[in-house]
Amino acid sequence: MSSPVIHFFETIDIQPDTSQAIYIQIAQQITDAIQRGILPAGSKLPGTRQIAQIIGVHRKTVVAAFEELNVQDWVKTYPNKGTYVIENNLAEQRPLKSNYSKKFTPPSFSFKQTHLFDLPDYPQKTDYFFTDGTPDIRINAVQQWQKYYTATARRKTVWNNQKWYLPHRKPLHTQLSNYLNITRGLRISSDNLLITQNAGMSLYLLTEILLDKEDTIAVAEKNYYKANMIFQKNGTKVKAIPTDKEGMNIDELEKICQESQIRAVYVMPHAHYPTTVSLSKTRRLKLLNLARQYDFIIIEDDWDYDLQYEKMSSLPLYSADDNDRVIYIGEIGKNLIPGYQTGFITGNENLIRTLEQFSHTFTQGENVLMQMTLAEMLEEGEIQKHIKKSKKIYQQRRDYFGYLLNEWFSEDFDFSFPHGGLAFWLESKNRQFNLMKISQKCLENKLYIPPNLLYQNQKESAMRLGFGHLNEQEAEKCLKILKETITEQSTKVKN
Repeated sequence: MSSPVIHFFETIDIQPDTSQAIYIQIAQQITDAIQRGILPAGSKLPGTRQIAQIIGVHRKTVVAAFEELNVQDWVKTYPNKGTYVIENNLAEQRPLKSNYSKKFTPPSFSFKQTHLFDLPDYPQKTDYFFTDGTPDIRINAVQQWQKYYTATARRKTVWNNQKWYLPHRKPLHTQLSNYLNITRGLRISSDNLLITQNAGMSLYLLTEILLDKEDTIAVAEKNYYKANMIFQKNGTKVKAIPTDKEGMNIDELEKICQESQIRAVYVMPHAHYPTTVSLSKTRRLKLLNLARQYDFIIIEDDWDYDLQYEKMSSLPLYSADDNDRVIYIGEIGKNLIPGYQTGFITGNENLIRTLEQFSHTFTQGENVLMQMTLAEMLEEGEIQKHIKKSKKIYQQRRDYFGYLLNEWFSEDFDFSFPHGGLAFWLESKNRQFNLMKISQKCLENKLYIPPNLLYQNQKESAMRLGFGHLNEQEAEKCLKILKETITEQSTKVKN
């Protein structure tokens, strides 16, 4: 019978298809086990050779993971003695994982466990932090929302009429379909639209209805990590397609289609996550042609279409689809009031009807009051005004953030101004930079950079830094801390 320590290493879950380095995955799971008490203080860890055999990786990968744990003071390696979990390593001393208690009590029942949905924690004691491109909750339309929400709630006809749930009574569907037709060139009616909680829920519903375990979905080589989580949890095979400055390489996709059956392609044509590049017009047209030729579905995720800064921006793929191959998902109103957002799915009427029936199995119905409020704000042009105002502010922030990057980071990173979205993609010119160590050092100076923003492996070293939530003073402070930290590490590397 294996010991509890050996048993833990037998449960380590490696995801080779993600952009995160394998040694980082191993180090993070060991850190979690220490914080949860699975690996108590003073425990001796198996040798790197034994762990490598258990996990099925190269010994050098485990050595790199141990080095990372030593640097972060989770373990200490003694020559000729072994590696031990450091004594008195209390969870409350670790702001990154302050929500974990030291003791871990196993449940009295079994359940499915996975590391697929692990997300970064935001430490409480930091003055500044980067995100992957979230909006600023201070730029909201709370007053306008409150005005329409209160008026709708007081309207007696809303509550006296019990027929609001009938299929033909969908004010938000009608107003949103009109809005999408005008602003994005779609040709839809309310019957082509399903309202969801957010884009993530939309993608989950589509995955459940469209994809089976034996199916293959093609995604960009560097892809939105939450989308990958949903596909992998469903058991769908994920095929990574190389990307470049024009987005997903459609020629490479065609080669794969010639060799095997692809059920669907997931694409973010505007400001792709994480690289922020847009799919070129030539590749858009070829992707549509391939979908018809090789009989696959295109899931077009366009969650930030309203935040495009170029006057002549490209319309969604859905607007040019004449063969019913594209399913279009997005969000509306996510920055009207903090924490509120509404997702939608646009597609064939039969598909929408099936999705609606499936969604009703785990929802109790629609939030009519919220939907009617959003519908009235669309009809009166309030949301359009808010988007226009917000986009102007975010474009100014993008320009200033880019100016600071040019001033301070042009020697260390390659980057370009994003045409849309709320983040920059920075590719390091110096492969010797250890981005994880840089983020740890920044944390000491009250700047938190979540690990999901760091992309470092043998092929690349890059970061995705969001600017939307930062005003000019905050952006300057964050980038100044980052610059000083990188300069310090560069000096150490040279010496």
